[in-house]
Amino acid sequence: MGKDKILKCMFCGKEIRKKDATYVEGRPYCEDCYTEAETMADVDDGWDEEDEDYDEDDEDFDDD
Repeated sequence: MGKDKILKCMFCGKEIRKKDATYVEGRPYCEDCYTEAETMADVDDGWDEEDEDYDEDDEDFDDD
């Protein structure tokens, strides 16, 4: 029998066993942090890193 692989939570750095990790966008998180990671992933979905003036050409931007 092999040992469980140990990973670090991407949010808090806590050591967790691979089988106990929860993955959000391919990154491991502990049971205390994965909900926060899911929330942050939802917020980041609409961001375009190459668009320097993000709001000015956004579809719902209104100049009135």
